[in-house]
Amino acid sequence: PASIFVRPIAQRKTSSTQYSIYEWCSLPLLELAEVGRNVVTTEFSPRVVEVKSRWMTEVNLLGGVYCPLNCDNEKFLRPIWMTCSFSQEMTENGRNSGEGEPIRMRENTSSISVSIWSTMTVRNMLPCNLEWEVTTDLKRSIFDSSELRDKQWSFHGITPLSSGATSNSRPNLQCGNAVEIFAENSFDRELYARFKSIVQDCNFWSEWVKIGVSEGTMRKA
Repeated sequence: PASIFVRPIAQRKTSSTQYSIYEWCSLPLLELAEVGRNVVTTEFSPRVVEVKSRWMTEVNLLGGVYCPLNCDNEKFLRPIWMTCSFSQEMTENGRNSGEGEPIRMRENTSSISVSIWSTMTVRNMLPCNLEWEVTTDLKRSIFDSSELRDKQWSFHGITPLSSGATSNSRPNLQCGNAVEIFAENSFDRELYARFKSIVQDCNFWSEWVKIGVSEGTMRKA
């Protein structure tokens, strides 16, 4: 038996150790399970047990995997839900038998693909930088924002879900760039986002924009 797990590559260094911020996903993306056994008799071996296995997954039922935090100090950090999809394509492998060799039957095999992506991608197409905030409920606190990722860098020395952030500037959304937003669990069906242009004499947030997440993207666990 074999199982495949994933987690974001985000490591925090301390004076004495280095550890991953996230634990491995709570359920395997793929799992090699035994589906049957056959007893085969050959000329060279009177009894051979042939084990049949198949890669299986619950990704199609759950819609993704959950990665909890793996650190004692969780300030400004949060667990994430990674959306996944599973596809399988059957292929046929043929083996040609050489002279004097027995004819071998063609065996069907399969190619398995698992895609992993964020809940939402926000790309800035404006000619100015943006600050941004995202929440699942206007009555609840902000679960992701440019300011929160800045605090992650200041406190932990890393922004786990960002790339290219530096300690000299807040990880604002620059013109032409995109940011990946990961929900905290599979129950979040609606997200709210708002933005603020970083230009002179402009210090106002936009109205909250309601963004629906399709059931095919976020399925109830």
